[in-house]
Amino acid sequence: MFLSKALLRHSARPSVSNRIPKSATDSRDFVIPRIWVGNIKWTTGKAQLTEYFNRFGAVRDVRMFFDNYNGLHKGFAFVTFEEINSVSKVLETAHDHALDNQQIRVKLAQSQEDDLAKRKFNFDI
Repeated sequence: MFLSKALLRHSARPSVSNRIPKSATDSRDFVIPRIWVGNIKWTTGKAQLTEYFNRFGAVRDVRMFFDNYNGLHKGFAFVTFEEINSVSKVLETAHDHALDNQQIRVKLAQSQEDDLAKRKFNFDI
């Protein structure tokens, strides 16, 4: 009798998929306004990146990654904007960006799921 009550209680609960709309769980329904910036000079900092990309739109966040051994950043960063239109403006002039007298590379950032699919199945998404 105890087992059947537990099963009844469990079956009466709505499943997670019923409580969360499908669109909220599908990462392809929305695009994060984020770009990948590469070929950054080791002397360039977060404040300089923020100042440079603010001319295209409001910057929400700049993430730089650092080497644990020498403490310098790894030469790339992710810049997140407030609006997707800012990303479009940056990408229109993707080959014309220079910061601290060095040409930087800019492209649309991809989600980790997309990147894993590319590596595993060897195709573009």
